[in-house]
Amino acid sequence: MDDKNLDLIKKQLLKLSSNFNNYDYLIPSIWLNNKEDNQTITKVNPIEYFLSKINQIYDIHRNSEISDFDVEQSIIYNFLPRLFTAFDHNGDGKIEAFCDKNTFRETGTFLKTIAMLPNLKKMGVNTIYMLPIFEIGKANRKGNLGSVYAIKNVYKFDDNLSEPIIEIPIEQQFSALVEAAHLLGMKVIMEFIFRTASLDSDLIIEHPDWFYWIYSNNDDNIFSPPKFSRRIYSKILQKINDNDFSDLPHPTQKYIKKFSQPPATVTLNDGEYIGITNDRRTVKVPSAFADWPPNDLQPLWKDVTYLKLYEHPDYNYMAYNTIRMYSTELALEENKIVSLWNYLENIIPFFIKNYNIDGAMVDMGHSFPPDLLSNIINRARESKSNFIFIEESFDLTKESKEKGFDAVIGPVFLIENDFNKLKQFLNSLENNEEVIPFLATSENHNTPRTYAQLHNKNYSKMIFVLNSLVPGILFIHSGFELFEDKPINTGLNFTQADIEKFDDEDLALFSISSLNWETQDTLIQWINDLIDFRKEWFNNSPIYNSNNFHVIENRHFLEIELYSLIKNQKIGFIAKYDNISGKPVELNIDLNDVILSNGVKINGRIIEFEEFGFLLFKK
Repeated sequence: MDDKNLDLIKKQLLKLSSNFNNYDYLIPSIWLNNKEDNQTITKVNPIEYFLSKINQIYDIHRNSEISDFDVEQSIIYNFLPRLFTAFDHNGDGKIEAFCDKNTFRETGTFLKTIAMLPNLKKMGVNTIYMLPIFEIGKANRKGNLGSVYAIKNVYKFDDNLSEPIIEIPIEQQFSALVEAAHLLGMKVIMEFIFRTASLDSDLIIEHPDWFYWIYSNNDDNIFSPPKFSRRIYSKILQKINDNDFSDLPHPTQKYIKKFSQPPATVTLNDGEYIGITNDRRTVKVPSAFADWPPNDLQPLWKDVTYLKLYEHPDYNYMAYNTIRMYSTELALEENKIVSLWNYLENIIPFFIKNYNIDGAMVDMGHSFPPDLLSNIINRARESKSNFIFIEESFDLTKESKEKGFDAVIGPVFLIENDFNKLKQFLNSLENNEEVIPFLATSENHNTPRTYAQLHNKNYSKMIFVLNSLVPGILFIHSGFELFEDKPINTGLNFTQADIEKFDDEDLALFSISSLNWETQDTLIQWINDLIDFRKEWFNNSPIYNSNNFHVIENRHFLEIELYSLIKNQKIGFIAKYDNISGKPVELNIDLNDVILSNGVKINGRIIEFEEFGFLLFKK
């Protein structure tokens, strides 16, 4: 197995060892897996720390039998690399983004992620899924670091993820991370964004025809999305609902006339690309906006713009029918901007060839032209036949599988705090209505944190057990194990009050932040025990049918019964999902049959449940 870059980092660290004999480097005690240390922060020699972690990776590889696994058996750990290992290493009370060649970086880096891999391996993780790690644009930058979705160059990494002190190019530092994961038997999934680019993307000056342009007069710097009358809006919705993309209504002529053809020349002016047309008019690239529904009220996405996938004189504007729904008259072979399509189709093969990654989550893949999406998937699998694709779809439909996806995000994280919706979903699983694997998780980077929803640790524990039992891909969003309550982004399921509470400077998607690493109360061992249970009872892929997965009707309890083919044994799960009834429950359970419990008092057959208390037991 290739480990040349990881070995190079090890050699560089050894060269630096004499320079750091008296260097104070603080890390969370959790990073050391030291249960006997009651301190939340530990002082270490950074060289010794990183070397010990790299040696641990080699030791695990030598002493473990590494075997391949199917997508359904994945235990995914999802993280934003610059947040995941961010910490105040010098103890001055703040985390700095700046880093010179004489010190280690405080925001998260590839090297620090490598050091965390043995911890994730011990927890039971076999797949890491990184949110975007590419170079970030500076134009209209949000927060103090910029959104990881405002990509300036997809072929370059965010330089903040490097450790300059080891004097190894960032590309090799990332290669070392992938090598380390593979040594531990872990797969590596990256998230890719194909529809948008930063407003100062390198592609703008190289390929101005790949972008939309609007006229930019000194007295007219305001751009807003198209608006549709109530009648036209209803017509649009009806046609889309009927799957009829012909003769889709255009925006108003006033809006269309804001757009120009690509300029003859492009120059960079104060961080913004300015174009000059053949008739000497000034133009610029417009900001993107929420593309569906057509009258969405979200503010402009001021740090990104849409790529222009088709060229047609009657559709030279950004609207629902050119950037998502694609009018039939536009989406023709002869209108494709072939050079842009080729560019997009070659991105994932590049990362397979150069870094040997194993999978991709395609951001907004459902909004691509079908043939472009098909080309992206097929080109990747020509490079790596077992390459994993996850679709950003909340629905479990056969269409996702037909497109070539191995799994979808699914709806679980949107409904688990709603008892009735959750039971409806579980009933659909019992009735075999799921047709593609989904991510079993109660949170992701766009949602409120699980713990923040109720500030009830019983709830966090119960929901993870439930997600370990449903026939999905177990998915752990970084920070869940720490009872983290601070969101990364306020994207989905937030109230207006929540959104107003956090600005760009507070959210890790845009700014410097850190996780709750100093807590002494975590779910780490809990997660490890549940993953061990899944492996022992279901080989990490509990795929049920109507004969071995049953939802039991119960007004105030969530109750399911399932069957382990490996153990030839039924097991039951019952959880108190509300506080309406506090009465004890009589269950015919032998204490010796209890596999796992929390928030319950058992006295013979009488069981008293706290809110979100639960039992997992043999039947």
